[in-house]
Amino acid sequence: MGRGDPSMISLKALEILKKCPLVMGWRNVVDKLREYIKGEVVYLTYTNQEEILQKYLKTEGDVCIITHGDPCVSDWEFLERIKAFKADVVVINGVSSLNVALARLGLDMAHIVFATLHARSPQDLRPLVAILHHRVLIAFPYPTADGPQRLARELIALGATGCKATVLENLTLKDERIWQGGLEELSRETRHFSDLSVVAVDCRGSS
Repeated sequence: MGRGDPSMISLKALEILKKCPLVMGWRNVVDKLREYIKGEVVYLTYTNQEEILQKYLKTEGDVCIITHGDPCVSDWEFLERIKAFKADVVVINGVSSLNVALARLGLDMAHIVFATLHARSPQDLRPLVAILHHRVLIAFPYPTADGPQRLARELIALGATGCKATVLENLTLKDERIWQGGLEELSRETRHFSDLSVVAVDCRGSS
């Protein structure tokens, strides 16, 4: 599905969804598309996903799993769990919040470096800091209320200084918000950010 906005689902994904006999996914994703689902629905949670995936993916027949955004952007761990139970997995690409963030910021993929901390095994930020004077960092921060602040503090500790920061919350949703300031200012920010946030850090031009 698109980045929270169900109208951003691709036509191909929608046609497959309508014909699928079994649809699985997180409740906040599946329920936005219930009007198109004709088959059985099974909800995933962080506590039951291993059990549910094993139960249904080892059986014969088609299963559709809906996720936010694009399964190939910051969702490799989930894809690996799926592939562990079902070998013939077909990925239908979608619109990621990364795409939406680039549009809001007026950037191209060629201008950025991407990192995700929204995983059980977050990326190492150290190799990225060396190129931040040439590329804008777009990151999915830790999925906590202070995730952007934690990211800012880690980057500063690694030597990123004099950088501009932007936090884009709830992209494509009705309560979409954008915060802008310096990286140091973000590290001290006391507000709680949405766990659906994208952070942009621009150190180009800083000494």
